[in-house]
Order: sequence, then structure tokens, then C-alpha cells
Amino acid sequence: MMGMSEKNSLEVAEELAKEYHEGQTRRDGEPYVSHPLSVAQKLKGNKERIVGTLHDILEDTEITEEELKKHFTKDIVETVKLLTKEDGQDYLKYLKKVKENELARKVKIADMKHNLNDNPTQKQVKKYTKGLKILEERQ
Repeated sequence: MMGMSEKNSLEVAEELAKEYHEGQTRRDGEPYVSHPLSVAQKLKGNKERIVGTLHDILEDTEITEEELKKHFTKDIVETVKLLTKEDGQDYLKYLKKVKENELARKVKIADMKHNLNDNPTQKQVKKYTKGLKILEERQ
């Protein structure tokens, strides 16, 4: 899947993010969708950008995995699922699973860096700094 079809997938990801994050805001009042779009811009390949655009969509909106499967390849949907932290899931276990998938790892690092540059609380600074250390260290 190269060329036009991947570009279309990125456009579809952006449209879905805008549609499903509609009405959601960041702590500073910015439209929430600005976050996944900014994360995607920090990433390189099309696939990374698609996952970056969708990284919070399962966690924070009503969209279903089935809906995502209609638009994207299995590996993209699986990676978005991996980036979706379940309620009550242990944070360190979550990060270890993310780290095992290179695509998820790259997107999560970009996500954390964006969060750290977005007027975070002290608690968030600690959480993301620790998370980045875990994700950036090599096994």
C-alpha cells in the first residue's frame, strides 16, 4: 500500500479524528484534535502519521475498533489498540507492551513529548519523563 492509497488513509485518519474528537478540548481550552494532529506532524512515515493521528481515538471517543477496521490495515488498527490504555491497566505494563512494537513506541514518544510541551502539570511532567526514559532506553 504505497502512493495514493496511503495518502488517502492519512486523510481519512484526519477526518475521523476531527469528527470523533469534535467538541472535546485540552486543559487549556484548545480543540482536542490539535493534539493528535500535532503528534502526527512530529512523525515521519505515512503509517506513523496515521497512527499518530488516531492514537487517542479508541481511548477518548465513541469510535469502535470495527469502524477503524473498515478504513485501515490490520497492523494500523492493532497499533492504535496497543496505544489505548485500558481503565485500571498498570502504566508500566502498558508502556512495556507499547515498547515491544516499534511503530507504537515511536508514536507514544511523540505523544509524550507533545504533552510535555503543552503546559503539563507537575504530576504529568513526572509521568511523561519517566515514560520517555522507559521507551527510549534500549533493551
